[in-house]
Amino acid sequence: MGWELINEPKIEPGKFKPWLRETARYLKSLDPNHAVGVAIGGSETEWWRSGSVNWRELDTPELDFIDLHYYADASNYNPVSPANVSNLKDRIRSAMALGKAVIIGEFGCLNTVELETMRNLYRTILDTSFSEGAAGCLFYAWGPPGKNGWGGRGGYDLYTTDGELCRLLKSFQY
Repeated sequence: MGWELINEPKIEPGKFKPWLRETARYLKSLDPNHAVGVAIGGSETEWWRSGSVNWRELDTPELDFIDLHYYADASNYNPVSPANVSNLKDRIRSAMALGKAVIIGEFGCLNTVELETMRNLYRTILDTSFSEGAAGCLFYAWGPPGKNGWGGRGGYDLYTTDGELCRLLKSFQY
């Protein structure tokens, strides 16, 4: 699909954009057939607040897409509350206002919640993202059961048994 230049950067305003432009130009000279993007973390809402000086660093023609991240701890607060859904919509709209394609490149919740809670959360994230014009969504990570799983219970990877995973996937047909 493309190249992600940096994942969840913490930047000093005024220094990131020149690096971004130079690096994107160089990468496109090597591979003109793929898009170039930057991933913006969900935990850095203040850092990457839309309209902020940091956000404006992304306003460059060399950047093709913005990869937004959205995480929720469904066991501690309501990630599908109107305020949280509004925040996700705002982030998508702000990225699109820069003229960039948008993907939700990481999303998830703590995998200790019930499967039905996960399903409702993920359905809300997917429905919201696609209705706002996002080009695609990627779960953070799929984790198989057992000691070789990505992070095991308690992480943000989708860690389910085969039967649970099949039921979850069937509920997300678009």
